[in-house]
Amino acid sequence: MKIQFKILALSFAVLAMVFTACEKTETETDLTDEEAAEIVENAVSPETGGFSTQMTEAAIVADLIIVKHPLCGKQFDSTRVIKKTSGARTFDYTFDWTWGMVCDSNNDPQAINYSYTMDGTYDTPRWSSDDDASHTFQLTGLAPADPFFLYDGNYTRNGFQASKVGQQRSVTSVFTASTTGTEIDKNTHEVHTGTVNFSLTGSVSNGNTFSKVGTIVFNGNGTATITINGNTWTIQV
Repeated sequence: MKIQFKILALSFAVLAMVFTACEKTETETDLTDEEAAEIVENAVSPETGGFSTQMTEAAIVADLIIVKHPLCGKQFDSTRVIKKTSGARTFDYTFDWTWGMVCDSNNDPQAINYSYTMDGTYDTPRWSSDDDASHTFQLTGLAPADPFFLYDGNYTRNGFQASKVGQQRSVTSVFTASTTGTEIDKNTHEVHTGTVNFSLTGSVSNGNTFSKVGTIVFNGNGTATITINGNTWTIQV
């Protein structure tokens, strides 16, 4: 009887170890909040050609066409290929832009509407990615007395990311972001303050799906704070 009891106890112990291992494996193959924050950072950061860079570029264009060439009611388009290396981070994107100025009856500029599509790749020490994106937004606050351009926009980025650390999994993701009234400094053309609401959905290479929501708060000092499930990360923008 003692032998049978020991064998039974051993069997339960082995089963417990198996179930624990299975549970741990499932948890490890989910996308963590930290990994999600890194993917979001790469969609925003200038070091990976993220959308804060295009907000700055739009502000520069706004200055040029308001001050030098106030072309009311006309549409423009351009294609730009941008390749850049910043430390251990590189990106290579092709952008197809369109933009146009909206004026009032006195031909005073009221808003500039922008849109672009993007296709390309980035590479960092922790992630590589092959992405495409679309971005539609408007800049107001064009009057000389307005201290900031005001940005209202929607951004969608589809990506296939490959992790270089940990389990080195691949991720298929859709990142969407929207904001209203985010300020862009007219002197530096950099994003000043504002809150972006975002979602990140997709799947990891084992088929597990994920859905993350959060905010990106531009702090006005060259940084932004990403928040997911109460956890925060500060990034450079």
